[in-house]
Amino acid sequence: MHTMTVGTPTGQYGSTPLPTAARTAAEAMQPSADLLTAEQAIRYLRLDEIGLKNPHLALARYRYRGLLHGTRFAGRVWYLRSELDAFLRRCTEDGDGPPA
Repeated sequence: MHTMTVGTPTGQYGSTPLPTAARTAAEAMQPSADLLTAEQAIRYLRLDEIGLKNPHLALARYRYRGLLHGTRFAGRVWYLRSELDAFLRRCTEDGDGPPA
């Protein structure tokens, strides 16, 4: 008799389903879609599409001016998707968008 497991993460060789604890640990190792790198934040805000000479500098300037908040963790600055969305809402409400 052959049984098939659908939708269950499997071990290294794909034949044995992982135990629940291992599955939870494996899921925890996946990057969070809500925590973005600077490069991802630039693409999310589309700073790379509006003709800025240095989108990384613009992102840092928004942080410095207190317009955008980053999360410092593990020696890097990350951006919460919710913070980027709030930044966009504030820019929309102001009507002009952020200063370049």
